[in-house]
Amino acid sequence: MSTSPQRFPGRLQQRKSFTDSVSRANAITPQPIGRRPSSALSSANNSRPNSPPNVEVVIPQKSDVVTPRAKDLPLSSPSEKKPSATAGFGDFLTNEKLAHELTLDPEFTLKKPELSELEKRVTESARRAFFDQVKATFAKGDFESHVPEFIEDIKKQLMTMISEKGKIAAEIEEKLDLPFITHQIKNKSLDLPALLSYISSKMAQLCAPLRDISIRTINNTIANSHTATDLVPVFDSILQVLDDMKLDLANYRLQTLRPHLKTQAVEYEKSKFRQTLAALEASTTPAKPATFYLARTKAWLAVTVEAKSATAAQRNPENIDLPENRLRYTDILHDALLGIVFGNHAVNPATIPETLVMDGHRLFAFQNEGQMLVIVAALLMLVQNIVTEGRGDKSFLALLKDRLMSLLKSSDQEGLSLDNLSLEMISMCNTQVMEKKRARLVSFGKAGGSDAVVEGLDETRQGLIRTMVEKTLSTKDAVFGLLRRRVQAAVKAHVVTGTFKREGLEKAGLDVIRAELEAFSYRVAVWARYNGEVYGEWYDEVLKELLDE
Repeated sequence: MSTSPQRFPGRLQQRKSFTDSVSRANAITPQPIGRRPSSALSSANNSRPNSPPNVEVVIPQKSDVVTPRAKDLPLSSPSEKKPSATAGFGDFLTNEKLAHELTLDPEFTLKKPELSELEKRVTESARRAFFDQVKATFAKGDFESHVPEFIEDIKKQLMTMISEKGKIAAEIEEKLDLPFITHQIKNKSLDLPALLSYISSKMAQLCAPLRDISIRTINNTIANSHTATDLVPVFDSILQVLDDMKLDLANYRLQTLRPHLKTQAVEYEKSKFRQTLAALEASTTPAKPATFYLARTKAWLAVTVEAKSATAAQRNPENIDLPENRLRYTDILHDALLGIVFGNHAVNPATIPETLVMDGHRLFAFQNEGQMLVIVAALLMLVQNIVTEGRGDKSFLALLKDRLMSLLKSSDQEGLSLDNLSLEMISMCNTQVMEKKRARLVSFGKAGGSDAVVEGLDETRQGLIRTMVEKTLSTKDAVFGLLRRRVQAAVKAHVVTGTFKREGLEKAGLDVIRAELEAFSYRVAVWARYNGEVYGEWYDEVLKELLDE
């Protein structure tokens, strides 16, 4: 495949018959890593909840969907905000977004919206007040005010989980016949515990195994009730468990949909993006080319085009027209994508390219994870120069790596503080130094060497560790910059070849984080390939314009 643009940017006219394309250059599929995390796709598929057969796949309502998001901002940009939807392109919580996540994220599941502490308190207070009022009406013998509404809601939710023409549906229709139940209430002949026990039995029949404990709790409450007011919490619990069951079923249906979706995802997203552009074109007079509506995409790619053009000009000062001297569309795209992943600033909803809108939160997470890996690699490399007792000790370095990553991943801001990281490193290094000294005493045959009182790190080395942590977290340290370039180069090689290259990691100082880097690189490579396949034709148009200017 030929990969030269129509014209060398601003310097050298290329052959007009020569074309380049992003969309035709993404045939390489990233190879799955040898050992995926336990929560990857294989385990996700093995943990499907039980579900009734012959159910229709129904896309949940927007309120049921929570897009995966990173909890922490990149450390170098603490004031940046998380990206949000951009009008006109890939608005969040749509079927398009859902299909996008299912295709790219093997761990994607629908989740309940996360509430703030204030929202939780308000919600809980309102719920408690409502059921207190229900309890008061039950105490007066008034069941007609609430029971029919509860049963109607419960019946509707149960019916959404089953086939409307099945035996279970017919049974529920008969047992939860609202006119009949209302008649029983008026005649004071309703056996409420028996009715709730029946509902609980149907829930046990339909729910995933992880809801069994909640169902048993409901049954125990019913069995131990002595008055009607004792049954009020049962209604509350049933409604909450039904919400969980609907989410379980939705996730099960999405998992069954995923294999079929993967075969159509690229064309589906292309068609949706094309529809969006067509709608924008239809609203503009006079009509504009598609690239007119991709201004942010063009501005983003222009930065990489300019940088690569400058580099190419330096390497080819005589403007010799050779294939190796030409800019390649795919190279430009890969550098532009990785430029965001390893950039110094968090993705900004005001400037994020139109072709990346649906990946705003994914990019945000990539930025955090990539920066975390570089920070950990830098700290592990530098600490060995200060604490020589740990140099080359893979067990010590692995323990220190795990602890540092735990702190950096923590949503607790204290876990990201300089003092916290410094103290943790000093503590672990102190233990390593003392263990090495005791081991040396034992090797010399000293009595009680393994229990001897020995000194740890002195004040000088503790001060060096604090300074090292401060410089590294500033992301301006030379070692941090060096390792970031090495990590980016490793990921780029994966994106280009489809295979993660483990050779040379030890020499590059990245062997200690190999497993984490490989898993991260795989996700980035899959995303980069997919993005090129979906938006390749529009990247081609934008890049042609940029290189012809």
